[in-house]
Amino acid sequence: MLAVKIAGVGCYLPARRVTNADLESAWSLEPGWIERVAGVYERRYATSETTVSMAAAASRAALAMAGIDVAAVEAIVGASTAPQQAIPCTAALVQRELMAPDGASACFDINATCLSFLFALQHASHLIAAGVYRTVLIFSSELGSRSLNPQEPESAVLFGDAAAAVVVTRAAQNEPSAVGPALFRTYSSGAELTTVAGGGTLHAPNDPTTTPEMNLFHMDGPGVFKRAVRVVTPF
Repeated sequence: MLAVKIAGVGCYLPARRVTNADLESAWSLEPGWIERVAGVYERRYATSETTVSMAAAASRAALAMAGIDVAAVEAIVGASTAPQQAIPCTAALVQRELMAPDGASACFDINATCLSFLFALQHASHLIAAGVYRTVLIFSSELGSRSLNPQEPESAVLFGDAAAAVVVTRAAQNEPSAVGPALFRTYSSGAELTTVAGGGTLHAPNDPTTTPEMNLFHMDGPGVFKRAVRVVTPF
């Protein structure tokens, strides 16, 4: 157990609501199919928002709840599935968006797809417990609607856009707050089950062999489920 606490939390939701009826009409799905298959009623899609603007809004709320000025933040960690752009890291852009003092905080991203926030919390907690940092801001900001594949509605109906952030600090000696032990294991034999193939160096954006479909989210849901069932027991 680490003497570390989440001192503040914040979130941001775009105003635009997208209902199941909207998607069922647009994607020629049977009425009621989404709720029956996915259990989702609606999701939010961004309009003018960016990954950075949503992250900053959530971060401001988290800092306000913690009662901490952004100038006191010593590290900003981006923990999102996709960055706003390839370079620089999204955390650096969020530092600027928050008007944090130049050089006052170290900025970096952690990308472990769906587990990015949990990895970031674990790393930040150990750094704080070790005395490297006193205050760390972690954000997850997702624009999932930009890469949905309507040809795979089982996954496309699940995702929307939103952001969340936390401020992590050291807990006082007598505080009950703590970060507990974590267990992470990676099963790379299933790496092809969940992908966005495009955008990297293998299928670069300007490569004429890169197809639009490579830039969309793909998930083999049954394959992921079968893998998870086999390995979940230790967790």
